[in-house]
Amino acid sequence: MNSFTKIAVCAMAFAGLSIASAETVNLADKTFLKKSFGDFSATGKEFTTKGMTYLFGSKSFDVDPAKKISFKLTVSGKLEKNARVYVGFNLMDAKGRGYQAIAWQGITTSFTQLTRAAKKGDTVIYVKNGGAWSTASTVYIALNAKEDGSDLPNTKIAMNNIKTKVKKGDEWEMTLKTPLKVDIAAGTNVRQHIAGGYYYCAIKDIKPTDKEVVLTGAVQGFAKTVGGFNGKNWPIGVKKVNFLILADWGKTGAVLNFKDASLVVE
Repeated sequence: MNSFTKIAVCAMAFAGLSIASAETVNLADKTFLKKSFGDFSATGKEFTTKGMTYLFGSKSFDVDPAKKISFKLTVSGKLEKNARVYVGFNLMDAKGRGYQAIAWQGITTSFTQLTRAAKKGDTVIYVKNGGAWSTASTVYIALNAKEDGSDLPNTKIAMNNIKTKVKKGDEWEMTLKTPLKVDIAAGTNVRQHIAGGYYYCAIKDIKPTDKEVVLTGAVQGFAKTVGGFNGKNWPIGVKKVNFLILADWGKTGAVLNFKDASLVVE
């Protein structure tokens, strides 16, 4: 056997191994998708939702940065108004516990430290560097943050927004929209975090004029820094994920049909 033939044989063997190691889930399998609420039925080849429906996978998947998790669904329906569909994942820790988006979505540039102790009921806090801090109403304060993101998922959240920020000497004075709900010691590392929904890879308004709409998504590897969801890389700290679909997320009463629906781990 010459060297070219050996290389070709090895390549074929590797390709065969890769195909064999891929896991494909039929999303229309009657046992895979479970209903949290709404109207749902599956035939094994397709599934249908009526009205606002929340579906989740009966099996979670370990996150391996070397593997890609992707999905594809073809959606059609009987609609009078636009019906929004979200497709994505619930993000979990190693024990399979899911956490809200705010536990994962940090603003990297907001990482800093409290320069003074703050008490519950205070309406002003002081930080070392607040230049990048946001005054958005969906942004809150994560405590005991770590610059490399190893604190994620961070559940130690002070549910306070920033009203105004002013630099005074070597520190920033942050006025809160509401009184502080917890005590925070001086020197505590903090970072702003963003509230939100689940980790979505596809968000689509299905229109009455749409014949069929194909929804796809693929996620692989970890984000390099703490940040908002990008739908392509897992946030730092994610260990397991659970597939989910939020259908007709606007209560229009739409009947939606999903076919050629699969989830692939490879």
